[in-house]
Amino acid sequence: MRVRRDGRHALTGLRPGTYTLIVTAAGFDPQAPAVTVSDRAPATCNFALVGDAVLSGTVDTRSNPGRSTRPSS
Repeated sequence: MRVRRDGRHALTGLRPGTYTLIVTAAGFDPQAPAVTVSDRAPATCNFALVGDAVLSGTVDTRSNPGRSTRPSS
C-alpha cells in the first residue's frame, strides 16, 4: 500500500467486516487499530505513530585532544 505525503491511504476491494490494520515504521512503536469496513460508506481509521527510537553509540574524544567531555557550566 502506498501512503501519500499527507498520510492518507486507501485500500480497495475489501469485503465488509472487521480488519486489523498493522502499521509499522522504523523508529516508531507499531500500531494495530481495528477497522470496520461496510459496503455503504468508506471506513476511516485515524492513528498516530509514537517514536520509540533508541540512541546508542560511543563517544571518542581522541580526534579532539584536550577537549573535555564534561558539560559546561
